[in-house]
Amino acid sequence: MATVIGVVRQVVGEVFAVAGDGTRRPLVEGDRVFAGEQLVTGAEGAVAINLASGGELTLGRDSSTTLSTQMLSAGGDNAAPVEPTADAQQQPPSQQELTDVQQLQAAIEAGADPTQAAEATAAGPGAGAGAGGAGGVGGGHSFVLLSETAGAVDPTIGFPTGPIDFTPLFPQG
Repeated sequence: MATVIGVVRQVVGEVFAVAGDGTRRPLVEGDRVFAGEQLVTGAEGAVAINLASGGELTLGRDSSTTLSTQMLSAGGDNAAPVEPTADAQQQPPSQQELTDVQQLQAAIEAGADPTQAAEATAAGPGAGAGAGGAGGVGGGHSFVLLSETAGAVDPTIGFPTGPIDFTPLFPQG
């Protein structure tokens, strides 16, 4: 039988518990979470869990952590904070990324237009044609076809729009 790690106290946004076999279940207040499950929060998600040992576990947006029985052994509010996995933590930019940014800034200072001089991005028509791009696995088109119908529509506003059938009154002066 799986070891209960705690009970969900509060959920904001989308939060899932992913079991060892890959099944995902959305979490709501009152749900139990078990050892071996991974908690995953969405872009706007957060969760607070009352641990069975008396402590509390909170996980912010775009984070994930694997639940283990070690969380229970520390006990109470003195439990060590649970760090999110490396993919959820902010990584400093690599030297290559810094060099690219510096080259782009230098080109702009020299008067070059990076939209004309730089290599095309991965977005746009024809991008990723093998994996869901234009006409790829996901289907769809890489263009939009618009045509004119040459139809006419009579405006109907619901009020009479005919000529005025009375003479306006002008002050005698």
